[in-house]
Amino acid sequence: MTLYSRSGYEQTEKRTHRALQHALEFARNRKLVQNKRGQLVCSDYELSAVDLRGRLKWTKALCDELEECFDIDGDPIEGGRSFFWFCCADVECAARRYSSLYYAPLKAINHYRRGFRGLNYIAMLEPVIYASFSQNRPPALRHLNHFEQIVSWHTHGLAWGDNRKELRERFNKIEEDELYVPLLPNLKGCWAKFINPEYLGQKVAYMCKTPRVVNRVYCKNPEQFDRDCWTFQQKEAEAQPGQHIHYFKLLAPYTLDQLAFGGGEGSEILQRVKKPFVQRVHS
Repeated sequence: MTLYSRSGYEQTEKRTHRALQHALEFARNRKLVQNKRGQLVCSDYELSAVDLRGRLKWTKALCDELEECFDIDGDPIEGGRSFFWFCCADVECAARRYSSLYYAPLKAINHYRRGFRGLNYIAMLEPVIYASFSQNRPPALRHLNHFEQIVSWHTHGLAWGDNRKELRERFNKIEEDELYVPLLPNLKGCWAKFINPEYLGQKVAYMCKTPRVVNRVYCKNPEQFDRDCWTFQQKEAEAQPGQHIHYFKLLAPYTLDQLAFGGGEGSEILQRVKKPFVQRVHS
């Protein structure tokens, strides 16, 4: 089996897009993504971030390139590489849903790049809606109105290298330097964990997914008088039809190659993945 077929991406992504299609047909706010003629407003490029076929093509091309680059034959990976799965989120890449920051994800990419200079990595930028909060809120969210929502542009990615210890130390250093400030003070702005190579396909699938959940934030100890002692919990919930529409609106102006970024070997891999798509555009 190939890396792509083992990832299970196609089945999961088709299920997400069925929910999205249902929202586009029946959600009360579907006119937010339509023009006056009732047509969807989005990119018609092959790699549109809201197109199912584009998502499938992009993820398969990325899996095939990783498979060839790392000499994957079945389950084992040769070459002694260590892989880390990471996620970064920062308060500076989150804003009110109607803020102009939502429509400038490239600023978020440049913000996240700074911590990974010198690493081999591939990452994808994606939005997540924070749909509700308890009355007791973390400092980064106290300026919001009671029913106001925010969108956090965050990133998931894969990093690799020949020395597992050095990679671990590098991510620890990012955390110690507090390069990324989390929305919730008891969470991490950047976390990373070593993964077994057999899970590489699953992580690529998650990295390339269409957003399908929203986050809800709860205060776990609201009885504490001192705000500095509050701890918070973040839970995921399936996106409702109206929230699928908001995700569509956030992603519609962009293409998957715009939302992908990398460094070192990862940058070269992305260039090879993008090349056939770019050539078809210019042919």
